[in-house]
This record gives sequence, C-alpha cells and structure tokens, in this order.
Amino acid sequence: MTSVIWVPGKFSLTNRMLSNLRAAGYAKGKAVARGWTGRRVEDRFAAETRAIRLAVKVAARKAGVLRFHVPCILGFYVFGHRKADPSAWYLLGKAAEDGLVDAGVLGRDRFDVAEVRGRVLRTQLEEECEAEAWGVVHAYRPGEGPVGLLIGLVPR
Repeated sequence: MTSVIWVPGKFSLTNRMLSNLRAAGYAKGKAVARGWTGRRVEDRFAAETRAIRLAVKVAARKAGVLRFHVPCILGFYVFGHRKADPSAWYLLGKAAEDGLVDAGVLGRDRFDVAEVRGRVLRTQLEEECEAEAWGVVHAYRPGEGPVGLLIGLVPR
C-alpha cells in the first residue's frame, strides 16, 4: 500500500537551515562571552525544524496515513525551488521524517525505513513527471507550478 502526503508551503532547504544553525551558534557564543543572563537566545534553526515537523504531522493525519509495520522506501520531493541544488533536500527531509514519527506513521527506532530518497525538482518537466508518477494532483497557482513537499512511502 503506497501512501502519499502533500505538504503545501515553501520550506527552507539545507543551505539556509545550515546558515541559521551557524548564526544561532554564533549568537549563543556571543551571549556567553558578554555575560549571559540566562535568557534563551533566539534559534531560527530550531524554530524552522519545529514548523516543518508540525506541518508534516498535520498533513499526515489529514491524509489518513496509517502506521507502516513493514520496511518502506521513503521519498522526499521538493517542489517550487527552481534555483536550489538537487541535493539540498536533506535537512528538510530529516525534519519531515521526524514529523512522520510524531504523527505515528513511522516508529521511533526507524527500523521500518529501508531506504530514503529525495530530490529538489528544478524544472517544470521534473515536477510534472514526479507528480504523475505518484498520482498526485496539485492546486496550481496562476502562472507557476506547485510549491511544497511531496512525501511518498512505498513498502519494500
């Protein structure tokens, strides 16, 4: 039984998330050097990760995806980032995988994930082929393609 989850929205990719992580580390180090008062320094990386996890959790529950008890292939396909590197999906995929655990689709130990695949789709042709392969119909915005994250789970 193949399951497909569509999560609409433009999410940050690896480069931006890594620079937010570095900025958070720098800000925390600077706060400690200046005599840290105990107030929590704003961490954009953690905030973005929480937002992605919540969006995927809500989308998985809305799609009615059930718990996978057999090893599966997990696919992450990012739509709407035309200028990004094809491999810039990893941190977004990791946060989305955690969202699937929060929704109860995957187990905490991740033994039910046999393989992980992903790609940032950069051309309209790639987007159309991937959407057709997964049998997903998207709500297109006027003049542009879909923007969001397509998550596919296929039993191995």
